[in-house]
Amino acid sequence: MYICVCRAVTDRKLQQAIDQGTNSIHGLRDELGIIQDCGKCGCYVRDMLQKIQNGSNPTTEIEKVAF
Repeated sequence: MYICVCRAVTDRKLQQAIDQGTNSIHGLRDELGIIQDCGKCGCYVRDMLQKIQNGSNPTTEIEKVAF
């Protein structure tokens, strides 16, 4: 599913970046370019990072992002 339509970033690409050690909003923004244009993906990205830090698997709990 697309998380950032502006930059064509999918949940899988976001998960890959996090799995490879990018664990902050700023790092993900620098690496993937997310949250730079319209910013609507920011809430989902923050939620996904929080779930990972709490030990859950966010890819099994994907919520639809309203654009």
